[in-house]
Amino acid sequence: MNNAGNEIYAIQGELREIVNELNSIANDLNTKFKGIGSERCADKLFDVARNYNYVIQLLYQVDYNKIVEENNG
Repeated sequence: MNNAGNEIYAIQGELREIVNELNSIANDLNTKFKGIGSERCADKLFDVARNYNYVIQLLYQVDYNKIVEENNG
């Protein structure tokens, strides 16, 4: 795996951590704060987590061999 592949892999890992945290918070809102409108907030967090999961799936489809790295310095 080249440098670009390593960076994409790292981004996927960070996004997975964010998704896990969002899902955890949303689950807590749904179970520990029922009846105060938290369900809508939890639903929005689940939506954001689903969007991040979609981005992760798109990153899995990237062909690392076709990425051209540029020197910016």
